[in-house]
Amino acid sequence: MKGVKAFGIGLLICVGYAFSDEIHQLVVPGRGGQLSDVVIDSSGAGIGILLQTLFVAFRSNRNKNKVVENS
Repeated sequence: MKGVKAFGIGLLICVGYAFSDEIHQLVVPGRGGQLSDVVIDSSGAGIGILLQTLFVAFRSNRNKNKVVENS
């Protein structure tokens, strides 16, 4: 799986986990679930996935250039 589909599924998993964590915090004494925490966690996950995607694309492009130079 690659591209937008992989990005979307990865982000969806992270959002689901963040949401479930906040629901869990609602039943823990002394803790409280916050929708803003879901947004913060999801934003961090999205940025992380984007950076990883860019890193892989950069490395892939760099490796292709090395193959061309060595030919």
